[in-house]
Amino acid sequence: DLSKVEAGKFELADEDFDADEIMTVAGRLVREKIERMETTLEIRLPEDPVRLRADRRALLQVLINLLSNAVKFTAEGKVTLSIQMTEGGGFAYVVTDTGIGMTPAQVKIALQPFGQIQNALTRTQSGTGLGLPLSDRLVRLHDGWLGIQSTPGEGTRISVHLPPYRVLAGPQPPSAASA
Repeated sequence: DLSKVEAGKFELADEDFDADEIMTVAGRLVREKIERMETTLEIRLPEDPVRLRADRRALLQVLINLLSNAVKFTAEGKVTLSIQMTEGGGFAYVVTDTGIGMTPAQVKIALQPFGQIQNALTRTQSGTGLGLPLSDRLVRLHDGWLGIQSTPGEGTRISVHLPPYRVLAGPQPPSAASA
């Protein structure tokens, strides 16, 4: 998929679906990985349905990648997947963890294909270093962007922002006046 995206050969197959549908599927797939760990996974489904028009398979892959990374780097703690309506009518999936976190320089490395952060905490983890770069590129194909906030020793928050035209129906976003 990354090769296709980088070569400009990946075409989105947009369809209408409920945002919580892929949250549930991604959570189920990742839950199997954490049964032997001291990590909890919380999927916070929206109270009101949110309908999106996007490539369902691509966004599911993004959520699986982000949740898998969060679980991989949170040996003990909590991983959460939620949604957020954003200003202007946009939408974001949000993955937070209480894992090892990253410095800004490490975030830049992690966003590069095959970029893996090497330190005492990550050496024991396997992987190709493609999950985050692929996720970033798939989200950009949707005219969206990844927001990454991370602090070493405290955890990481990655939000998958989608533009308003991808949101077909959902709760009202927060407004600047009500904040």
